[in-house]
Amino acid sequence: MVVWAPPTPPWIAHYTPHRGHPSTLVAGQHGRLPSLQHKRAADGPGSPLAGVLPQPPGCTGFAFGLESGPHPMVEESELDPVKPRQRIANILGWNRTSYMLMSTLAATIFVIVLVWWPLVVDYLALLDPKHSLWAQLDWLLLGVFAAMSLLIMAGANMRSDVLIVLVGLAGGLAIESWGTQTQLWTYFTLERPPLWIIPAWPIASLSIDRLFRTFDRLIPARASPVFRRVYWPVFLGFYALMLIFVWPTLDRSLTIMSLALCAFLILTPTDHRAAVLTFLAGAGLGYFLERWGTTRLCWTYYTRATPPLFAVLAHGMAAVAFWRAARAAAVLKPTWQRLRGLLPRRLTPSRRSGIAPQDGP
Repeated sequence: MVVWAPPTPPWIAHYTPHRGHPSTLVAGQHGRLPSLQHKRAADGPGSPLAGVLPQPPGCTGFAFGLESGPHPMVEESELDPVKPRQRIANILGWNRTSYMLMSTLAATIFVIVLVWWPLVVDYLALLDPKHSLWAQLDWLLLGVFAAMSLLIMAGANMRSDVLIVLVGLAGGLAIESWGTQTQLWTYFTLERPPLWIIPAWPIASLSIDRLFRTFDRLIPARASPVFRRVYWPVFLGFYALMLIFVWPTLDRSLTIMSLALCAFLILTPTDHRAAVLTFLAGAGLGYFLERWGTTRLCWTYYTRATPPLFAVLAHGMAAVAFWRAARAAAVLKPTWQRLRGLLPRRLTPSRRSGIAPQDGP
């Protein structure tokens, strides 16, 4: 026996298989009608539902909320199929902002290649046509670039990523200026600093942010006391190593400022767990960046190490500094907005609207 109910208007009714019972139709849930190739009379020629709801071959009838027969209506995968491309994007955490970031990265690389084309020509001149191109590819560079591209696209968020990029640009410029002006390291172009290296800092900052989020999810919260105990040996050890490395330039004002800033950040921890994880993420990525740059002679440290341990760990400290700066900016943003609201407006409403004030009679 088939129970019939008046059909719900099509603009508010959607018929989809019930999740618990594939052969049951439920009215009012979101979904799409099954394929019209199964369109048949719902309950015979005389039924009020005939020609309204489709039915696959083999089913004798159906009703709202009641199972109609032994054969399922339509599989859920047929109703809302997920394309392989979309499935991969979901697994990797890609969204619309991810594609915007990747497009911006590609545009930045294009501009760098266009502006500094002589450097590209010099690099291509190193290729030997007598040998296979496959054997001469810089696989370390390609691997680092691919890893960073996947990282920055994972879970991208425009609001937070813009702040990370801005902090990375400013911080990268400051760090490169300090290192090249004091000649702790030099680039093969002898620029102090080279502007083409600055965009690499925000890209690395975004990658470190994704690595930190991954570590934060994988490591349980109950391990927080461990990070409090590990924090001081890690950061005090880094500071001692930094003193040894920068000792020849201790008479430079930029070195003194760098030491003072690092001391302030180390002695005023806000989150031990986040600081240690960020330090580890930055140092982990920094090793591969430093390994590529020093072995390819793109930049050279005064110790001639490829790379020196301080340089690897300095990426971790820089990541912590950028994280603290971004966090401070986020905290101060509401205060800045309130202060802007208290400032007198420079334009009157009539001028802002483009309407000239009228003189009185």
